[in-house]
Amino acid sequence: MDTWHHEKNPEGITVEMHGNISYVVCPSCHAVERLSGPVMDTMKACQPVACSACYKDEMRFKVMLYDDEQGDCITPEDVFERLEDDLAVAGAVVWVGISFEQSASTEYFRKVRHILASQRRLEDVTQVIINPSDEAYFNLVSSMSKKEDVKVLDVRSTSDEVLPRIVQHLHETLGIKPDPAYAKAAAEAAAAAAAERRRVLAAEAEAVAAGAAKAATPALTRRGRSSSGSGCAVAAAAGATPTASSASPLPQGIDEMDSAAAAALALPEAVRQHFWRMQQLQQQWQQQ
Repeated sequence: MDTWHHEKNPEGITVEMHGNISYVVCPSCHAVERLSGPVMDTMKACQPVACSACYKDEMRFKVMLYDDEQGDCITPEDVFERLEDDLAVAGAVVWVGISFEQSASTEYFRKVRHILASQRRLEDVTQVIINPSDEAYFNLVSSMSKKEDVKVLDVRSTSDEVLPRIVQHLHETLGIKPDPAYAKAAAEAAAAAAAERRRVLAAEAEAVAAGAAKAATPALTRRGRSSSGSGCAVAAAAGATPTASSASPLPQGIDEMDSAAAAALALPEAVRQHFWRMQQLQQQWQQQ
């Protein structure tokens, strides 16, 4: 993210709409100061911090809060003017790590679309969502009145994976040789992100498999005795490969509307056969 960081890349221009935790600001005169150790100690002691410009004891973190009545000292006044100027020459708008669960984020998206439409560039500028979850795209589209008009490229990945590749592509396109230290850090970040992604996917797959095995284990009880031995057999058979053939007919005497029997039709063949055997045994017990 150093490419877009105003301190590590001074040549770039980044507008921090929601502020920066590394600074404090005065709501009265809007003076900004770097967060220092003494200021932090004073805040930890629940004591007011005086502004070095107007001397009022009102210094606060330069971070936007929900329903913040002092938001005018956090967000630059000309933020939307800058946005309009940027959109006039932008080739793409990238929304990174935004879930679009909050109405404010969807309002920003509508604002961008409105500006692009007024500039007659709506069809020329690609909008991209970078988020490993599919909920971001769903939340955004669901909040739009004309869903068919929303054209967004949904990239389901992490910023650590995508952003370094974007920078690499820009370097190659512009013929710029990247700094070796940056190239190494970007490669390491991308590799770490990919490894984490694989770990998360493996954990999700393991959880799904465990849930399927648990759901496949019948809890049959007769006269207070649990058929614990049969449960182990079902758990072992839960990993069997499902067959492509149609489900075998329900054994005679089992109601087709029986929920347990209906659920068993979706299980692998080995588990299903075990389920029928236990159903038949249960019927025999009941007849005795």
